[in-house]
Amino acid sequence: MMEKITNLEIGQVLNFIPPKLDGEDNIEHNRRYMLVINNIENNTVKLLNVSKLLGKETRMVYDSNLPMKNYFPFVQPSFVKLKTTYEIENFDELENYISYNGKKVTQQQLNIIFQKKQEYDEKHKDSNCIKIDKHTFLEINEKESRVWKF
Repeated sequence: MMEKITNLEIGQVLNFIPPKLDGEDNIEHNRRYMLVINNIENNTVKLLNVSKLLGKETRMVYDSNLPMKNYFPFVQPSFVKLKTTYEIENFDELENYISYNGKKVTQQQLNIIFQKKQEYDEKHKDSNCIKIDKHTFLEINEKESRVWKF
């Protein structure tokens, strides 16, 4: 029997501990915000890492980082990291990691992110994808005593 697909929507934000980040093998169990950019291919969810801008302004010189003009629903000015896509096996428990009560990034901001991501991927050959299976995801994230819901 096939597992039910979650009701994640493009533009929603998940908050969880990824097993690995691009360029960082030791992530010290810090939670990350990940923006859902696709939820229909091969029973997986594709995400991009979103980070607060404060203290990281100098990183905006890299075309792999896209400042968000409209950073709603995030509470602080933020930017999207375009270089790496995170692909997670789609499973029911992912819904427990939806942040901001399911509020989504605006369609206008999503369109900008999609366009810049496509431009980045076409220009650079260093784009990559980190795949995360259900077992690995749950093993790391269920160790935490609570799931943050914003």
